[in-house]
Amino acid sequence: MYASEKQPLSAIGRQTSFHGPEVELSVVEADVDNTIIYLHKQTLSTLHMQSSDLAVLTGPRRETLVNVTHDDQYGVSPGSVRMSTFLRKQVFSAPHRGSDTVTVTPWQEPGNELVCEKLLVQPVGESLQEHGITGIDLYRPYLKPYFSIERPVNKGDFILAYKDDNEKQAVEFRVVAASPHMGIVKPKISKVYYEPDPVWRDPSKGPPRGCCVVL
Repeated sequence: MYASEKQPLSAIGRQTSFHGPEVELSVVEADVDNTIIYLHKQTLSTLHMQSSDLAVLTGPRRETLVNVTHDDQYGVSPGSVRMSTFLRKQVFSAPHRGSDTVTVTPWQEPGNELVCEKLLVQPVGESLQEHGITGIDLYRPYLKPYFSIERPVNKGDFILAYKDDNEKQAVEFRVVAASPHMGIVKPKISKVYYEPDPVWRDPSKGPPRGCCVVL
């Protein structure tokens, strides 16, 4: 799964298209996985979806790909969706206003199994500064455990990877390229490339660096 050679990641891949039912839901934040949203069973029925299906989550800022599941623990209402604070930041650019809504659409790729063949990931500079991290390899302690299970990704996503599954120590990364641009990263199939030079949320601090990586 993890490439060791130097190789340019130039092919971004084809665009995906989304058709079928969609619902607009109010956002409720919860302490949950950053790649999962929680829906009421009635909402799943409206979307013709089941738990563990994939959906496209679209907000005013951008769209991303997530897993969905029915909510037995948090008591989400039919008009709401529960997601992590970090995931909410993916699709909203403004601070939380208490009445944000997102659109949820089933991912209509054949078999819901479009594999992301390769992707390029770089650390976020602000995250490195926050934790005082310099000059160490982040791939093995952070990215390798994160991608040891299937993960939905979209080009441009930010991901939060914990050090060797340590829930108290995490570094933020960005998916700066992916082929195709939206899909599932699968262990032993997908190739994850890591570029150690940081990207920045604040563009004034410097642009993303190139697309050749050594893992």
